[in-house]
Amino acid sequence: MRYLCNNINEILRLYPALPFNSRTALADTVLPIGGGPNDDMPITVLKGDIIIYSTPALHRRKDLNPPASESFADPGIFSPGR
Repeated sequence: MRYLCNNINEILRLYPALPFNSRTALADTVLPIGGGPNDDMPITVLKGDIIIYSTPALHRRKDLNPPASESFADPGIFSPGR
């Protein structure tokens, strides 16, 4: 049963039910990078701004998910950070 639960969690990570989420900023803040033509400038987020993001895009980022290899984690173990 554990393997089935891990499999379902991994499927939902790769294919979430909602492709986009939104959040409302509760306070003014500055994101250190992500703005400008080269994405290296800060972004100011004001209180009340609505931020929309793509869950599938975040879950498939190459810099956060290592490529498959012999040292890749056991697929039978669900890892929320994967």
